[in-house]
Amino acid sequence: MPLRITRQPVIPAGGKELSTRQSELADQRNVKKGFQLATEDSIPIIYDGTGNKTWFVDTSATGNAAIQFPSADASVGLLLTVRRVSVGVNTCKLTALSGTLDGTATYSVDTLAPVRFKSDGTNYWTV
Repeated sequence: MPLRITRQPVIPAGGKELSTRQSELADQRNVKKGFQLATEDSIPIIYDGTGNKTWFVDTSATGNAAIQFPSADASVGLLLTVRRVSVGVNTCKLTALSGTLDGTATYSVDTLAPVRFKSDGTNYWTV
């Protein structure tokens, strides 16, 4: 799965989109902190520089979403977070290349609350 770094619009809490220069400065501050914005399979994602990832899934625009976590043995100690930003009839399903997610092969994200997983080396568990 290739990593594609993309430019995402920066919209602060006030709701007004930042100018290009303001966005560049915000990006520079985030990069210094180790954060990177990217997409994996067209889903926005944040890398925090330590291996942790956060996916932001909008199923209203893209239809059903599927995210596959890496092998559980390759992710020991990492925090993987999925945040669904829309609800509706479309689904957001999680699987892992190896191991289970809370004891199941497929985990469904049905709410807007973030779901966080950690691996014990064999399986992923919600934390």
